[in-house]
Amino acid sequence: MNYPEITKLSAEIVTAIFTAALFYATLTLAKHTKLMSDRDAEQRRISDLKRCIELAELIARLDERDFGNWLAGEWSSRSIRPFNELLTLKRYLHDAEIKRMLEYITSVLDVELLQRTNTKFSSGPLKEEMDKLRFRLPQEIIELQKKLGNYV
Repeated sequence: MNYPEITKLSAEIVTAIFTAALFYATLTLAKHTKLMSDRDAEQRRISDLKRCIELAELIARLDERDFGNWLAGEWSSRSIRPFNELLTLKRYLHDAEIKRMLEYITSVLDVELLQRTNTKFSSGPLKEEMDKLRFRLPQEIIELQKKLGNYV
């Protein structure tokens, strides 16, 4: 073997070694990136579940008197925000009926708010749906707590 052949062979071996090292480094980086992504997704899921519980508790704890006044026309975009926000997090809810109720309630209230009519809802279908929703939310809260691992 002459010098140019040895140099060429050495260059190919060095290239192969560096290629293998680069491949290993890429795999390691991909593994760590996936782990970080999975951890971020889990933290986001936990945060969303906690927010679902807060919103469900807020809606379920509405005092009957305040709730009646609120339905009687003393409401604003701020007061319907918990319903809208809980609806955006509906993927975490178990009960399909609660999802349906939230969709109905938020659609009626959003339309009324946009039309600025401030209709009094002290009776009728909306009040019935609100009462059903408030009755079903405690069980949903327990299910959400189970997802967080707070119940066995």
